[in-house]
Amino acid sequence: MGVLYYDKSKDEFTPNRSDNCEILFECYEREERIGLDKGNNPPIKKGPFEITIKTNFYPQSPERQYISISITVNGILLLPISMACRKAVTNIHFSKHDIAFLQYGIGNNQGKEPVTIFQRNDEMNWDIALQEVCDICNNYEEWIIKETKLLIAKLREFSKTDFNSISTLLSLVRGYETIAPNVISVFRKFVDPHCFDAMRQLINFIENNKMKALEKVAKKKRGDILWAYIKDYYLENSH
Repeated sequence: MGVLYYDKSKDEFTPNRSDNCEILFECYEREERIGLDKGNNPPIKKGPFEITIKTNFYPQSPERQYISISITVNGILLLPISMACRKAVTNIHFSKHDIAFLQYGIGNNQGKEPVTIFQRNDEMNWDIALQEVCDICNNYEEWIIKETKLLIAKLREFSKTDFNSISTLLSLVRGYETIAPNVISVFRKFVDPHCFDAMRQLINFIENNKMKALEKVAKKKRGDILWAYIKDYYLENSH
């Protein structure tokens, strides 16, 4: 049964025990902790990391069983943002919730928030899950950059450069600027050629469409995201 350790000599997370390791988390069998109320574990806090592991072992409804792991670095949640863009039957869906949609599955994702690592039903494997925790925590900046590149590749494939897509991308990646500054050049290569067109599209949409109150709020958020990007990278940093 898997165990998550912290190797103090190497200053890294590991699933392998050594003389310099401290135990952070011990896995448990499904029969020991059946039911969502028994699957909440106290957060693991180590340096800038906080790791929250939850389980829902529910044999009566196998499709609802899962292992859920959230990893934050300096309070910033790491998400597999490459999952945010997905192709449905006829449309391309792109939002933060689409991560939760793919993680929890159809019929089980309503009201659910996305997490860093998610396994459900037959996919559940403690050894794989804890190895992934180690891989992400020990190399979180590289992981963020990889996820960003994968997401941008999807947006290019699906030609998603409209104001909704650009603002959604920025809402997903800009939170990582402080913990993974090298990601900035990655998303700027994609966003810069489209950000001004995206703002123009948004302005034209507002000028030419009658909107209800909720849609106005949504479009205001889009505008705030685009304008913040333009200010930060074209005005405040200009000479």
